[in-house]
Amino acid sequence: MNFIGVDPGNQGRPALAGLKVADFSTFMAGPYCTRLLADLGADVIKVESPTGDMIRTAAPVRHGRSSYWASLNMGKRSIVLDLKVRQAQAAGLALIRWADVVVENFRPGVMGRLGLGYETVSQDRPDLVYCSVSGYGQSGPWLDRPANAQVVQATSGYDLATLSFQAADRTPLSTGIFPADALGGALAFGAVVSALHARTATGIGRHIDVALLDGMLSMMTYEVQNAQFPAGYDRKGYPPARTSDGWIMIAALSDLHVRRLFAAIGRPELAADSRFATTVARWAHTTEMHAIVEGWTLARTSAECEEVLNRAGVACSRYFTVPEVLGSEQVRHRGTMVPAADGSGSFAVVGTPFQMIAPDGAAPERPTGPLWAADPGADTLTVLTELLGADAAADVIAKGGAFQATSGPAAGAARSRG
Repeated sequence: MNFIGVDPGNQGRPALAGLKVADFSTFMAGPYCTRLLADLGADVIKVESPTGDMIRTAAPVRHGRSSYWASLNMGKRSIVLDLKVRQAQAAGLALIRWADVVVENFRPGVMGRLGLGYETVSQDRPDLVYCSVSGYGQSGPWLDRPANAQVVQATSGYDLATLSFQAADRTPLSTGIFPADALGGALAFGAVVSALHARTATGIGRHIDVALLDGMLSMMTYEVQNAQFPAGYDRKGYPPARTSDGWIMIAALSDLHVRRLFAAIGRPELAADSRFATTVARWAHTTEMHAIVEGWTLARTSAECEEVLNRAGVACSRYFTVPEVLGSEQVRHRGTMVPAADGSGSFAVVGTPFQMIAPDGAAPERPTGPLWAADPGADTLTVLTELLGADAAADVIAKGGAFQATSGPAAGAARSRG
């Protein structure tokens, strides 16, 4: 089956329709990868432990259900397995045999100890695409280090690189944003689709090893090259410019954009100034250039600066809050936010972060799977019956290896009996 692209004979069919995914991941990086696969039509079965995915309880919580968790796990079926129980391990193995793709982000070695590692399952499934996401990868001297996004962001140099652009701060910045996880999940998604494409030609799967550290280093192109070939001066980045009522970000990257910027602020002669005539010179004289530009912005509001500079073809923006940008005309126009639901009602999530445009001139499509977030274990009995048969499924549940949800978040109480 061709999993890449829409079947020409079935226009409108999701690009990954028919793809079967076993999702053993938790928190963000792995679930983001499998959410994208689900958005493209894959049948994703998410496996949770009896205590549930750790972000099931992450705020914001509505009537016992986390919309944070839901936004990362829309469109997936949910089963609860206690993989410490032998019968549950057998069910997990059956799930992997069913799947085309496995995604897991346990610490390296955990899936192997459960009898579900790639070396074991690939013996009778050489076509399996098996994606392992971890902080530092599946080999090396840091193999056993505990890791998560915040730790990897510190390890990678990202946090200190960010700090180097701050004028006064000397303490690494506190942050609750997870670029390592988001990037790792996106890279895992791309790697899975690439491995599936290769499989259509060779019939052979792959073990994909995604390290969050590698992803963070890949994002810092300048810093990685400067570590090898130092430029000889401190790069100042793109500091925000003060306005009469706030701040604006101006990022004039090329010589053309700098000429436009100087013309827009009424100082076209500065384009010929040796301090600002080339990219290298501008990096060395960022402070002087910023002071000149800020002298202009301080006399105007952020909205006025934005209007003048955008009209001149200079990339700039005032600083938005997340609620403000969600209400913007651009986000509304693109349909970035899509309606979703769980057992507590409706809400909105960010849809698949790309659109697909057909050559026939039809309106762009944002691939979107079933926008429903399942309660933990909502599909346990159904899925195990599909995999094992009714009697064996009931036996796994009876022996405490699996749990079928009761109604709503109260399912947690049922699972706690295990």
